[in-house]
Amino acid sequence: MFKTCTYKIIQGLLVANILLFVNKTSADQFPVLTASNQLDVGNAQILAGKLEQICTSRFKNPAQAFQCKSTCGGLYRRVQTLSAQINRQANKPSIKNSVKQLARDTISCNQQWRNNFPAEFKPFALLLKSLHEGKLPAPGKPKVNTVSAPSQYAQVLNSLVPSLSALGNVCHNSLFKDSCVKSCALDNDTQQFSQLIAKGSLASLKGADKMTPWVSALKDQSTKLLQKSKSCAKHYSRNPASSIVSLQQITKSVNDQVNIVYQKQLVAEKRARDEAKRQQQIALTAAKAEKQKRFEQAVEKLRKCRSDSPFSGYSGCSYLTAVYDNDFTLAMDIEYQSSAPYRLGWMGEANAEMARMFGDLYGSEEQLNQDLTNSWKAYHFVGRLLGTYATYYQHYYPTCLGKNPAVITLTTERQKEYRNGFGTLIRTERLPSKSDTIYIPRRLYPHVNFADINKDTQAQVQIADMLSGAINKYPRINLFEVTMGLSEAMEKHRCDSGVIEKLEKQMLAYQQHRHNYNRQFSR
Repeated sequence: MFKTCTYKIIQGLLVANILLFVNKTSADQFPVLTASNQLDVGNAQILAGKLEQICTSRFKNPAQAFQCKSTCGGLYRRVQTLSAQINRQANKPSIKNSVKQLARDTISCNQQWRNNFPAEFKPFALLLKSLHEGKLPAPGKPKVNTVSAPSQYAQVLNSLVPSLSALGNVCHNSLFKDSCVKSCALDNDTQQFSQLIAKGSLASLKGADKMTPWVSALKDQSTKLLQKSKSCAKHYSRNPASSIVSLQQITKSVNDQVNIVYQKQLVAEKRARDEAKRQQQIALTAAKAEKQKRFEQAVEKLRKCRSDSPFSGYSGCSYLTAVYDNDFTLAMDIEYQSSAPYRLGWMGEANAEMARMFGDLYGSEEQLNQDLTNSWKAYHFVGRLLGTYATYYQHYYPTCLGKNPAVITLTTERQKEYRNGFGTLIRTERLPSKSDTIYIPRRLYPHVNFADINKDTQAQVQIADMLSGAINKYPRINLFEVTMGLSEAMEKHRCDSGVIEKLEKQMLAYQQHRHNYNRQFSR
């Protein structure tokens, strides 16, 4: 039925010379009608684009060139329309009308060349001959030969190079011509990719777990070529040329295999990093444990107090005994060890960061670090210890103050602040001032300062020192222990006892020793 109808449609339009031309030629590498009797719309687009360019170059007359481009370039749309109607099983009148329009445009294009036909017109002439013979193309898109053996990839890619070189024919009328030309220039990249594949064995990728230079090059080029071919395919709408589809299948296959190797390497590298991190953590934990052990051993050594010491059993016995026995070196060691939470804790880290940031302004980073270290060497208890001793004297020894004790009145101004939920100060309320009168022996007055004998300041300093050590977890003998031991000694021994008299004398001597020693760190 189709043969009879089609023949009647084409009979008055067909000229003898085109049939003669078709019979004497063979199908080229861009068949519009494939061997499986299906329409290859992608090839039709490539050929029509090339025909338009030939029309422009062959006919110098603008009107003639325009007529040629309209009829020959329009063959792609006619093939596309017919293919779409066949694939969606349109009614027979619609299909017959599409065949009629395709036949008319093919004859019209044929007449433009005056028997000097370009090779790109042959596939359309062959399609017209098939339609004249009553053969309606089969539905569906042409199947692309799938290459299953990786060993054949290089050979197939080389065979695709000539057809890939023609893909840019669709770009001359594109709104995105530059992008189209760039993405559809696939022939050289394909040839290089083929040569790269031939340098190794794709079968070896199955057992590989490391990205060698060859595998890395495969990954880079396959990814680049796959993305480039996808960009080119967008200019072919829903019907990319079969050569693009074949190229994408091969590049995707290689890319998938290489990515498996890449993922294996990433997993192996992650395991190696995790193991290195675990070993590092083990070493760090061991180092911390060893460091803590050394601290504890050092403090245990510093805590040892002779059994016949008058302060045996008291808090801070070893420090009080060292001062009492004139062993000022040991007393300084205890004080330096006590500064560990500040030297090695968060404050030490902050100082190190400050030295890195502002060392050059100070002179040098090394000088700033050294001065910070020296400041901790100058850290001592004796000033606050004498202040505590003077403060407690009135309580423990009221009868020993003498006839002319020093009277110290400390006045503290107080105020209450009101803040909102954002911490902004709203208002302040002044509270009654607080006065504290302390009586101390006149002989101690030149050796103490007001901050060290202020009860509130003493409490704040001792609590802050104790909490800092607890937070940083550095074992040590702290100021609170020493002052508690001093309080115990004052409670047990009389003011005129040899123990208290000697301890007071030694504290004053150690204060002077400290003053002379610390002078070297002042700038």
